[in-house]
Amino acid sequence: MSSVKKSELDRQLPKIEKTLSKIIDKKIITFDDRNLRLSRKQLDLLSEIITGFGEDLHCNMGIWKAYENCNIRFFSQLLPFHLPYMRTVSNEKFNKYRCRHLIWKLYEQFMPEYFIDPYHEDIEALGDIISSALPELFNNLPRQSVHAEIFLTPNIEAADVKRKLIWLGLRSYMFKLAYHTYLVENNVKPEIPVIDDFVCQENTLWSGLGVIDILSEMLPVPKSQKEELSSWYERHFAYYKIKTIKKENIIATNIINNLDYDIMTYETSDLFKTDEIYFGGLVKWREKWAWSGAQYACGKMEKHKEPEFIKLFKSQSAKVIYRYDKNYLQKATESLAEMYKDFVAYFKSDLVVFPDGLTMAAELQKKDRFIYENSMTPKELEEFKKEHSLNGNFPAYQYPEHILQHEEGIGVYFNPAEGIEISLGFNHIISGLKKEGKELNDDEVESLFRFMESDALSIAFANRIIQDYGGKISFVETFCLDISDIDTSFNYILRKYKGNFFRNRYPDLTLKD
Repeated sequence: MSSVKKSELDRQLPKIEKTLSKIIDKKIITFDDRNLRLSRKQLDLLSEIITGFGEDLHCNMGIWKAYENCNIRFFSQLLPFHLPYMRTVSNEKFNKYRCRHLIWKLYEQFMPEYFIDPYHEDIEALGDIISSALPELFNNLPRQSVHAEIFLTPNIEAADVKRKLIWLGLRSYMFKLAYHTYLVENNVKPEIPVIDDFVCQENTLWSGLGVIDILSEMLPVPKSQKEELSSWYERHFAYYKIKTIKKENIIATNIINNLDYDIMTYETSDLFKTDEIYFGGLVKWREKWAWSGAQYACGKMEKHKEPEFIKLFKSQSAKVIYRYDKNYLQKATESLAEMYKDFVAYFKSDLVVFPDGLTMAAELQKKDRFIYENSMTPKELEEFKKEHSLNGNFPAYQYPEHILQHEEGIGVYFNPAEGIEISLGFNHIISGLKKEGKELNDDEVESLFRFMESDALSIAFANRIIQDYGGKISFVETFCLDISDIDTSFNYILRKYKGNFFRNRYPDLTLKD
């Protein structure tokens, strides 16, 4: 791809970026809201991103088109809050709706500490100026570029797709800002495992979409291959023992589920050794398995040591194992169902509110003691205690100190599909919901925001508290979104902040052998 000859458009892109920088800078200094004025570094990055946006639409690369197509499926709108229900855009590529939406989404990432109204006058004004400038800047330029050529190459092998995925995630205008934020928030360096995690499994503020979702929508491949790519967030991480080595593939046994995988290696088969174990993740493309990310050589392992090794991995990575060990998943699902039944039987509900952390911990311990003492005979209880090395009659759970000392209400929800979820500041959430969006105080806004922002609190939990307390409009008001269509706005919030919950999920449970 690097050998593609640069076009006149490629040569003009730096000039377009500089021109846009001047136009944007001139407009931003006139903003009434001084909080929306950008630093020089932010201004340069904004100009770079808008230039990439212009290149995408001018060359029909398909990135923005994929985003709009996904929005149609999610919200029946190309651009939530900027285009009315099912309205289409004009034939003008750089129309004001697209540009306003782009600026709004970028400002959300530049300034995550602010709730920015999509209809903010300054945001709309900047979008309109960009909409007017882009047609002239790209006028009469060729519709091909080095970046556009990337997506015109074949999609035969997984490696072909992975190259596109990495460019889209790390360098494209849509995701480069999200990628930078990901590195900073997780305090990680741009190494192979980190990059693979981001492009394969991270959900972003672009309607909760990940890089794999956009690329899947872009690629001109059959539906089955789109579904394969969209499933790459479920990489099969495991320890693999090499059975057979061929020129372009190897046969390896996943020692966790004892199944064989035919793995395409192309010209790298000689990097592996028979009977040795390697740790890594696999993805499927065109019904073939391929490595994704880094692989780590673990050497040979004596057969009698494997069971203890497998047991340790299960205790540390149960959710990963559920992806490819369906028997193990079935056992976890059945166990979780019993735990849910016990929870509801004791508390008479799957949602319980405690005044503080200490009360929560005490009541949950009482619940466990009650269950253990009433579900076993004395003999069974004694055997259970010996087996699990218990001093008391039931397991003792340890909670972080900040939870134990919390005194502003704690909501505990038993999600029947995953397990217990804990939400702090629940008193403020309840009071905020009951206000139906009117005169929310700072504590209520903060608590409602933290609830939605948390990737540990599920969509099921959100819908559950709405069921008991109503107030869906309070979430919409918190995020400064359109209250004329509460359901669409609420759905958008869920998609945007909890995109991971629209993928396959597994019990938050580790089984004991």
